[in-house]
Amino acid sequence: MAEYISKHEPIEEIQRIYCTGCNSYNGAMCRSCEHQDDMYIIEDTKAADVQPVKHGRWITWDDSGFTKCSCCNSEYYISDLQVVGDSEGFVGFCPNCGARMDGEAQC
Repeated sequence: MAEYISKHEPIEEIQRIYCTGCNSYNGAMCRSCEHQDDMYIIEDTKAADVQPVKHGRWITWDDSGFTKCSCCNSEYYISDLQVVGDSEGFVGFCPNCGARMDGEAQC
């Protein structure tokens, strides 16, 4: 699985550790020390197109045969979301908004 980081964190860490005495750090690049190339490489790296993972849960009410996503409120027939062998019995994500259905409703 790919891992993603913020570009700014490693640059700030390089600046904090190595650029303490040069006083030429301008917020993105160090202009005078030997770590300038490291910061250019990080800044020039193309950013991945990612979005934060949403966490939700399936909300089931009465015996109507419906359930809905706690994040986007999209409703589905329970039979359309059931997965044989799954511990919870439903798919692990919302087909509409992509929220991971791990029981941590954070939406």
